[in-house]
Amino acid sequence: MLGSVGSVVPKRWILGIFALGLIAVMVATSASPWAGAATLPTTVTATALSPTSIQVDWIAVNAGSTVPGGSPVVDSYSVECGGGTPVVKSGILITTATISDLDANTEYVCSVSAASGSTLPGSGEAADSSTTPLSLAVLLDSVAVSPASANIKVGVGQTFTATAQGADTSKTTITGGLTVIWLVSSNGSVGTPFGIDDLQVVYTASSAGSATLTARVTQSATGITISGNVTVTNFTPPVSTSPPTGSDPTDPADIPVAPSLGGETQAATAVVQPSTGASLTIPKPAD
Repeated sequence: MLGSVGSVVPKRWILGIFALGLIAVMVATSASPWAGAATLPTTVTATALSPTSIQVDWIAVNAGSTVPGGSPVVDSYSVECGGGTPVVKSGILITTATISDLDANTEYVCSVSAASGSTLPGSGEAADSSTTPLSLAVLLDSVAVSPASANIKVGVGQTFTATAQGADTSKTTITGGLTVIWLVSSNGSVGTPFGIDDLQVVYTASSAGSATLTARVTQSATGITISGNVTVTNFTPPVSTSPPTGSDPTDPADIPVAPSLGGETQAATAVVQPSTGASLTIPKPAD
């Protein structure tokens, strides 16, 4: 009896353990609401670097994310622009890639897909668009502010002009398609920008001291933002004093006239001495 019971109970335990194991496997392999969370790269941006290349940036997926539509864990990204050959970047923490050999002056939609190895998923893409410039001459590369320096009287305004320059060796001036924000660090203020693309502004000194005036220029076609700045010095002029009232000793009309002595006019000499004023010397009358 005991032997038969002893021989039956272990079999039930074995069946129970097998059932629990089977359930565990089913749960582990079944899809769940949180499995593979954050498998999509987010905030994809595409910025033209040259007439034939675009830089693509994105925010990486969370560690342990799986490829959409599959079970492999994400360990790389597939990046492409305009349906061209994808560039695979290994590493789940990679967040940038450069796509080259593109056509100038062409709009490209660039996308980033989470991948496992070099396997491309069927979904899970995030995208952004960018247009490559026609040439380096129209690709924003630097910003110059003129005048390059200035001494400005407190309360007086000074006009400053920003010049957007291309990436070519000639630094060709760029106009059109620019957004400009003018900033000042201290000791003054800027008025409403004016001129083409708001590239000009009047800075007014409010107090003595130095100030940095900055023009932040963004090129809408490429998304490139570059700043140019200039340092100015504000000053308060010294208080002016009025000259002494009275005659001007250097004016011939103000030289004293010799007095008349004994009905006869005597010669007189006026000597101008800047430190003491004018003194008059009258020679002794002749006998």
